[in-house]
Amino acid sequence: MKKVYCLVFIALLCANICRADNPPKVLLDGEELTLNEYPITDGSDSTLPLRFILACKLLGFAYMWNSSPFVQYENDAPKNVSFDTRDANSHTSRDLTEDEQNFLDSGCLLNSNTHNSFVNLIEDKVELIITARNISRDEKVYADEQGVALISKPIAKDALTFMINNDNPVDNLSIQQIQGIYTGDITNWKEVGGEDTKITAYIRNRNSGSQEKFETMVMDGLTIYPFPELHTGSLMMAPYHQVIEDKNGIAYTPYYYYSVLVGPSSTKAIGVDGVPMTKDNIINDTYPYVTNVYASVRSDIDKSSVAYKIYEFLTTDEGQNIIDESGYIPLPKAASISNVSKVNADITIRNRKISIISDEPAQRLEITDMQGRTLFHENVISNNISVPSDMRGLYMVSVWFANGEKLAKKVMMY
Repeated sequence: MKKVYCLVFIALLCANICRADNPPKVLLDGEELTLNEYPITDGSDSTLPLRFILACKLLGFAYMWNSSPFVQYENDAPKNVSFDTRDANSHTSRDLTEDEQNFLDSGCLLNSNTHNSFVNLIEDKVELIITARNISRDEKVYADEQGVALISKPIAKDALTFMINNDNPVDNLSIQQIQGIYTGDITNWKEVGGEDTKITAYIRNRNSGSQEKFETMVMDGLTIYPFPELHTGSLMMAPYHQVIEDKNGIAYTPYYYYSVLVGPSSTKAIGVDGVPMTKDNIINDTYPYVTNVYASVRSDIDKSSVAYKIYEFLTTDEGQNIIDESGYIPLPKAASISNVSKVNADITIRNRKISIISDEPAQRLEITDMQGRTLFHENVISNNISVPSDMRGLYMVSVWFANGEKLAKKVMMY
């Protein structure tokens, strides 16, 4: 079912060129996956890094995190993932040809956004989608009209995050206050503990992942005030641009996009009903708007196909490890942080500085990527160590202590 141009690419590819420094492939159903077997996938803008990392892990390619080249918002540009094609001395994978990159980028790793990826799956244009939400009401109607049924399942945890300008003193809103703001019943920040200024509420475009979650989870049948068209954002970065420029603004976005792809410095996430917007509160389900990330296929899919095997693989232990590596929160049954030490210690990172908190003297620190390659190491003189500026993404930080114990922890670096 691949498109014609995919078949043309396959003819040009040399799928088994390998070097000793390749990251090991993750086996799919006990077998190695070749490039020409990879299915056409699609999904939400926010799940593109996960889909990219998934392909790299299954095909044995190395990847790296980068900042997107946004000029106006350079410091707050969303991160993205790309193939790591540097030479072997720079801890990279095998040579990746231009045809191979084109095949994956244009032929397999589509990025049509949430709504269009569901439409593409319903129309049998793609084989597997990973989205920030399940099928919407409109998409379900369209699937029924086409006589198509989908199979979907949660593969990761996320949340709907409400964010405001950093200069806004408000730190928390109740569910009723958020609903009142978006019905138009609450119009001034002083009504919810803020300054005496008018509230500017921003929304997303219909059928976007954020908007569907907002309408079904938050508003729950309430009528949303008819905000001006300028208050509607059609791109993932729109809420950030709006709130950064507007001290009185409030908007919403997936927690993954806020915490991993953009980073929490440009805007402020607020708590809801007294529960802070934190990863821990998503994990323990105390935050009110915890959501799921979904994988979906058509119900008539060939159960022996690679696409279906990947769909099943995503909720295995190995699949959940890739979910974790991408920065998403795995499902409750999967482990996330690796702490192999009995020492009473912790590793934290803030403002690109690693802090080691322990009663036992630390002696040596090492940072590896998720393929196990050492990227940085030094003897510990101070318990606050600066992180190399080019490190962005998920890494394993290991610390050895004077008593012989070792602490290892996965850390997201922005």
